[in-house]
Amino acid sequence: MNKRIVAVTLVILTIVGIMFAQAPKPKPAARPSSNPNSNTERAVWNAGWEVILGITETDFHTLGFDTQSKEQATQIFTYLAANRPHLTCSKFYKDKDELKRVHVFVEADSSGSSITSQEFVGQLRSRLSAIHDVSLVYSDSDADIIVKTIAFPTLSESGRQIGFTASIVGLTLCTFKSMSGYDKGEITIRELTTHKLLTGPSEEDILSRASSSLDVGDFDDIRKEHANSLKIQNP
Repeated sequence: MNKRIVAVTLVILTIVGIMFAQAPKPKPAARPSSNPNSNTERAVWNAGWEVILGITETDFHTLGFDTQSKEQATQIFTYLAANRPHLTCSKFYKDKDELKRVHVFVEADSSGSSITSQEFVGQLRSRLSAIHDVSLVYSDSDADIIVKTIAFPTLSESGRQIGFTASIVGLTLCTFKSMSGYDKGEITIRELTTHKLLTGPSEEDILSRASSSLDVGDFDDIRKEHANSLKIQNP
């Protein structure tokens, strides 16, 4: 009887051993990826980074922008573009008809506030206002161009007047804006765009040459800018 029990027990143990030996081993649990964004599309450099922000393709990789997702890089680009300091020298007109005229502000140089300079400025204003598409304004903030001048008679060593001289500069009002950082704020500056030193036999000669030179040179550049603006507004 005992031998039978022992035999049956051995058979059962043998069958169980065979079953465990043939059973497939459980697969190890998959470890989560150490990079949660491994399947996220990566940021790629394009020319816009350099044209707008000055970031070359090499800079893009060196600064680690290529490790960001495409969406994150777009957010970074938008933020930097919106907050970068910028200088604006173009004047915006709500009324399109204003783009058909050149707005000029004429003033005498503060260092040349003599009666001669003041009279010359007055006569120069009259000459410029006679040009068909020129409007004189009385504030530099309203002007497309600021014409600043100093004028005086040319004298001989004995003190006799032998001619006339005028220095005329053209200036554009520009605005510098910074949205953040140590230079946050807005300042207005004048950018020098042209300078003419004219000498001649008389004040009348200088007035004629100055108004003609401004009309066909500096004012024409402004007319072209205005024409381009009108094309954009009226495609």
